[in-house]
Amino acid sequence: MRAPLQGTVVSLAVGEGDAVAAGRALLVLESMKMEHVIEAVGALVALYEHKVFVQGVLWDVNSFDQWGVELGKLLAKKIAAELEGAAVPRHDSSTNAWIRRYRDHRGR
Repeated sequence: MRAPLQGTVVSLAVGEGDAVAAGRALLVLESMKMEHVIEAVGALVALYEHKVFVQGVLWDVNSFDQWGVELGKLLAKKIAAELEGAAVPRHDSSTNAWIRRYRDHRGR
């Protein structure tokens, strides 16, 4: 966890594994002779997820598609191996160009 400034934790309002609602106080931090209440940022996470959802709707993709996530992991593993190896990459022309560019840059 990151705090807005350096200090000492005076009290802890939640325990490990507790469910935390947005805006709920998590802890009290003493810094510069003042006490600061650190709150959960649920609203910020919800705003980010909403942004991702809207972008998916506009681009006609399912942003939270687990099959797509798994496919991305498989492709990433394959590309990571190709970045380190010398084999000819077998992807679309754009991905192949980026792999070659990375290899060239790494070789300098």
